[in-house]
Amino acid sequence: MALAPPTPISIEEVESLSKAQLRLRVNEWFAYLAECGNEQRAGVVAQTEFYMRELERRENVEVAARDYNMAEEDRRTNAIVAARDLSLAERSHKMEKGVIWLIGAELLLALVGLVYGYIESSKQQKVLEQMGTNTHDTARILSEQGDVLGKMNTNTHDTVDAVGKLQKVQNESLDAQKNTLRSIGKMNESLQQQLNLAFAVAVAVTADQAAKRIIVTNQTKTAIYVWGIKYDGEPPLKFTDERFVAPGVSYFFTIEKMFDIPLTTIPKNGSRQQVSLDFYLISADGKPYIAKCFLDEGWESDAMKIYPNTISVKQEAWPADVR
Repeated sequence: MALAPPTPISIEEVESLSKAQLRLRVNEWFAYLAECGNEQRAGVVAQTEFYMRELERRENVEVAARDYNMAEEDRRTNAIVAARDLSLAERSHKMEKGVIWLIGAELLLALVGLVYGYIESSKQQKVLEQMGTNTHDTARILSEQGDVLGKMNTNTHDTVDAVGKLQKVQNESLDAQKNTLRSIGKMNESLQQQLNLAFAVAVAVTADQAAKRIIVTNQTKTAIYVWGIKYDGEPPLKFTDERFVAPGVSYFFTIEKMFDIPLTTIPKNGSRQQVSLDFYLISADGKPYIAKCFLDEGWESDAMKIYPNTISVKQEAWPADVR
């Protein structure tokens, strides 16, 4: 008996598979590739590539998540640096307030010196000139500190912009992954349709009246299995084992009573009659089919003629007494 292909699964089941289970599905399709016919290879290869691409996609998602975590760590580091710089700025501000307080104190002392002694005015004048020089230097220092604070604010703004751009790139990456998943789903549906067409069953039923045989010819591109038969009002008959029929090959059923019964039930001058004949089949992908036929029976001159006609071949469940 030929190796059956792995059972098809839905996209929801694919998403729930682990990486080990995906590799197992790939190995199953590779094993079936060695057993299937040339007509099936394209579909089997497509199924194998589908699971391999799913493995690759998950690895790419893991890499993207790792890159995202690294970017998040950099953002946290930058935030710590910015907080430290802010602390330094606050400390500088306190120093500036202290310097201003000192300048105020010096001015106060200078005024007190003018009140207490006109004689010391010249000396105090020199002191005031020196204080003016110190004040100029202090102002210059404060200006330089203001420039430093301005640059710190600019760097902080640039960091915020960089984080925003990184978030935008990550969102675009997630959208691209979602689109890829939708494309994979559509591809899976297309592959499933192709597989269904590749495994669709079609048969032709003919009769060999001389040998008293009913002939079932496989008109599909893959093998089929005949498991049972039902003649007219008789109960269904299930075979003990399947009858394998390769593509384009015929299987002969020797059923003498189908040819003997009309000889006794149909008068030679009577009209023709039709009796039902069903075959229970299984396709290469394991799906049940029923081929519904009828036998057109009647006398032609002195010979009984039986003409099989195929009504339909549909994928449907067998009756309960055939399972």
